[in-house]
Amino acid sequence: MEFRSFLNPQSAASTFWNPLLETMPRAQLEALHLRRLRALLRHAYEHSPLYRKRYAAAGIRPEDVHSLEDFASLVPTIRKADLAAAQPTKPPYGDALALREDDLLFRFQERGNGNAPVEIPLSYAGATLHGEPWAYLFWAAGLRADTLCYLPFNWDLRLGLWSAYFGVRRLGAMMLSGGGLDHQARLRQIEQRRPQAMLATLEEVQALSEAARQEGFDLAGTSLRHLFIAGADTTGSATLRDDLAATWGAQVHRVLLHDETGVVAVGFHSGEGLHAVEDCGHCLVLDAAGKPVGDGEVGELVYTSYMQLAQPIIKYHTGDLVRLNRRPSADGRTWLFFEGGVLGRTVA
Repeated sequence: MEFRSFLNPQSAASTFWNPLLETMPRAQLEALHLRRLRALLRHAYEHSPLYRKRYAAAGIRPEDVHSLEDFASLVPTIRKADLAAAQPTKPPYGDALALREDDLLFRFQERGNGNAPVEIPLSYAGATLHGEPWAYLFWAAGLRADTLCYLPFNWDLRLGLWSAYFGVRRLGAMMLSGGGLDHQARLRQIEQRRPQAMLATLEEVQALSEAARQEGFDLAGTSLRHLFIAGADTTGSATLRDDLAATWGAQVHRVLLHDETGVVAVGFHSGEGLHAVEDCGHCLVLDAAGKPVGDGEVGELVYTSYMQLAQPIIKYHTGDLVRLNRRPSADGRTWLFFEGGVLGRTVA
């Protein structure tokens, strides 16, 4: 019990996993971002040949960034293709790497989608940090140390689903793996082991739904009360979310992540949109000309990760189109809000 109390520092009645950061006034939050961004720029410039070359080509050094406006206007963006091109110089990570290889703990890989897949290195510290955004969402949803979380996926090379595992560990909750089983066996696990929360991709949830339909299995009658669906916000449709909630008799929680970045934003308030997890990264929303948009305007989400130091992600084109809202939410959370979640995709 003492160990779990250490992992779950807030009282069970607290709304926030980290009240200080989740309700921090915008001006203080932006000052914190600036300090973190300057430190990250120095780290990338000193240790990653990819970033050092890009910044030299742009004629900037980390000490040239004195404000968030400087960061937005002076620092060049990066795309998945840039990471992919930098890695073959010295496989597997090449010029993108910013830590020594013997400092790494995990080696992940994104799918590639017809192109050369991007390798994703992770240190022990990075793995811990990638669990933090999940912990924010879990806590807000009411999960605690005695919650049994079900992970019905095979443990492949994709970081996204592994980060869900890191999140359960960060919360200090219990977990049950469905790796290596078919959909029918996973349904039996849910029935017999009685988990309260399930973490999965939309594809896995839909496959389980279809298997249950074919077998006459009553999903709404199971112990599950929370579905955490991770991916490029494929649950954006309100109709789809409502259908899943009715089929499973559970709340549907949205998690926007990419394998290269980890979790970017989460749905604290079911169905309304997504909050950026600003403790774990910095978000810019840019128009087609690369200029920041104003409140209520739609632009591409360009992300900088504080979780990924082994292969820095700085001003990374996610390809996600979002509508920016800087107003605090009704519960006092001050983090950036994306109305409606991901509204579409551009070329990342």
